[in-house]
Amino acid sequence: MTISIDGLDAELRNNKTIAGLAGQPVQKALKMLADAEAMIGRKGVILPKGPDDKEGLAAFRKAIGVPDSPDKYPAPKIPEGLTVDEATDKQLRAWAAELGWTPDQFTGFAERVAAWNVATQRQQQQEQQAALDAAKAALKTELGPAYEAQVQLANTAAAAFADEKDLAALADAGMLEHPAFLKLMAKVGQAVAPDRLSQQKTGQVDSGGLQSKIDELMRSPAYLTERGPAHDRVLDELLRLRNQMAAARKK
Repeated sequence: MTISIDGLDAELRNNKTIAGLAGQPVQKALKMLADAEAMIGRKGVILPKGPDDKEGLAAFRKAIGVPDSPDKYPAPKIPEGLTVDEATDKQLRAWAAELGWTPDQFTGFAERVAAWNVATQRQQQQEQQAALDAAKAALKTELGPAYEAQVQLANTAAAAFADEKDLAALADAGMLEHPAFLKLMAKVGQAVAPDRLSQQKTGQVDSGGLQSKIDELMRSPAYLTERGPAHDRVLDELLRLRNQMAAARKK
């Protein structure tokens, strides 16, 4: 059985959709009707006629669960260790409400942005560490057997000119082992008068003894491994000894 539109009034016959059904199987028209009902949905949601149909858009958003205010969006799940920035969260919520996002769309987007930021930061840290490791290896190759002596000279110069607070900040930033810093401070150590780095006065702590301890630690396997808790403990001890030497020289 096929569809005939001959008996329809002019308005229906001129409808593009209906005109396109002329001569088509009745089953096709019934399928189109079923699909249209599915689009309308169980709640009777009518699709907006277009971007200018404000009432239709408002009704459609309400029907699919778009919150009526930004603060009603649920909190997204943030990766462990990541702190939510209130200003960013507020802006994302405002945009979500403006664009008519559902709660799932908002949380899905926010969680993906957070995960992307964490992954990007981790990649940057890995790239920075790789670059630092490569620079250290290059410096060791460049200096050869003189590497340990240059490191010692650089750190001794730093301890002689920086106070305890600044030296601790440099250590926390990893600068005491950074090749660029080592090169700079080694040149500083070579440029200043030797007694500025090794002067010892009566009543002061034995700088020679402290230097011997420093030398011993810098030859230890824990220091030379460059990684791990044991290496970190050696760095802390070196910093303490250098601070002690610097304090003694400034008296």
